[in-house]
Amino acid sequence: MEAKPSWWKRNWKWAVPLFVFLGLGSCGGCIALLVSGITGAIKSTDVYADAVRLAKRDARVIAALGEPIETGFLPSGSVEVSGPSGSADLAVTLKGSRGEGTLFIKAQKSVGRWQYEVLEVQAAGAAERIQLLGKPQNE
Repeated sequence: MEAKPSWWKRNWKWAVPLFVFLGLGSCGGCIALLVSGITGAIKSTDVYADAVRLAKRDARVIAALGEPIETGFLPSGSVEVSGPSGSADLAVTLKGSRGEGTLFIKAQKSVGRWQYEVLEVQAAGAAERIQLLGKPQNE
């Protein structure tokens, strides 16, 4: 009587691809969680929220991009905060009914207050950026 082959010898042809798929899926899931966490952390900062709010309310930005204006999924750049001080250097994709643009944010935090150095929107295809510093255009 012949001995029955081991489980591995009988099933390796489907087990190996399954283990590879599970390993890659786990790595992909970890990367997705990391990116989502970083994105959420940036979007939850007061400098990001304030800058996006100012851009969405500006009449020139509304005219260039259309309404409603939504932000893209993944802002690029960095925000560093340590107590009452910090810095932010971000580029945020804005999408409206008429087109897309990028909100550029550069700010320093001192004594708990953000001071913007750059706050402007570059609409896709436009030659000049819309400056949001100073008096907002809410016509």
